[in-house]
Amino acid sequence: MLVNKDRVDSKEQQLKKIRNIKKMTIERLKTFEGFENVSDKEAERNILQMEELGKILFNHIAKEK
Repeated sequence: MLVNKDRVDSKEQQLKKIRNIKKMTIERLKTFEGFENVSDKEAERNILQMEELGKILFNHIAKEK
């Protein structure tokens, strides 16, 4: 795999970015286009699905390295 070394964040930079990530809330989700009118129950389900997808992607990428 080719990687541009100038664009790769250090582990410290990656951890700093991760610490600044805020958990998605129902209220925040509803501020995004297409999610304005979802019910709270549907919003919660969407958030859980996005979190699960994030975990799957993270694990897949981690195995590739």
